[in-house]
Amino acid sequence: MNAQLAERAPAGLSELRVPPHDIIAEEAVLGMLMLVPESLAKVSDWLKEADFYRKDHRLIYRAITGLIGRGAPVDPVTLGDWFDANGLAEWVNPAYLIELTDSTASAANVVAHAEIVVEKSRLRSVIDTSTKLTEAAYSRGSDSQQIIATAAHDLAQMQASKLRGGLEPAKVGMRRMQTELMERYQRGPALLGQPWPWKGLNDCTKGLRDGVLYVVGARPSMGKSIFGLQTAVFSALRGSNTAFFSVEMGADECMGRAVACVGEIPHDWVESPNDKDMDAEFYWGRLTDATQRIIESPLLID
Repeated sequence: MNAQLAERAPAGLSELRVPPHDIIAEEAVLGMLMLVPESLAKVSDWLKEADFYRKDHRLIYRAITGLIGRGAPVDPVTLGDWFDANGLAEWVNPAYLIELTDSTASAANVVAHAEIVVEKSRLRSVIDTSTKLTEAAYSRGSDSQQIIATAAHDLAQMQASKLRGGLEPAKVGMRRMQTELMERYQRGPALLGQPWPWKGLNDCTKGLRDGVLYVVGARPSMGKSIFGLQTAVFSALRGSNTAFFSVEMGADECMGRAVACVGEIPHDWVESPNDKDMDAEFYWGRLTDATQRIIESPLLID
């Protein structure tokens, strides 16, 4: 028995895992920022201090952003002075700052390397969130609904943080535009995004384009909510994951209006079905078909 336990101990130790990180990418980013401080504008909107794995790298990034924010030069001397002034000199070896600068030849790939740093940070965040959820689930008196809500919120925050913009050189956007322009030319006249349910609107907007916010304004009771609902249902029926939120209508009312729209049935009849209506049998058939189509679509309603 003791021999078996002894044999298993190393295996248990071997299962210990180091959190995801990329020290080489972190050093590359810091060296590039020291070499070309102006490149901070390309990453500062989305690369945060906490994204760095090593503490000395987090402090160096804080120092770099602080110096650049004051318009001061960034080099091993000014960085060393910043660490002394902030009582953090013990965390960074001056020789290491010189090494970061000397090992960097160009800042051309700062965005690509910064994206690696952020991706590793996001993976660590997933691990931290999973660990907290596991501990919460095992705790006495835990509430599953609260745990699930917390998980959904934390994961949504991680997803939102990936949807970043940030500054970029004009030539980058120009190249992307030219590539898209050639693709449009080759495929001929077509919409530039998901279609609206109405041809006239498609002619005006060229469809629902990715990354574009559409605002619909009108006086009360003019049909804005129905406009949104019909657009959501139309998109879902085409296979697009769609979520519709309404503070005016509950899910039941939304479904009633959706069925009336998809089945081309009078909404009044859907609210008060009457077999005495001469078209009742016709309406029932259309309602059944529309209901099935909506059920099978990836539509979510709140």
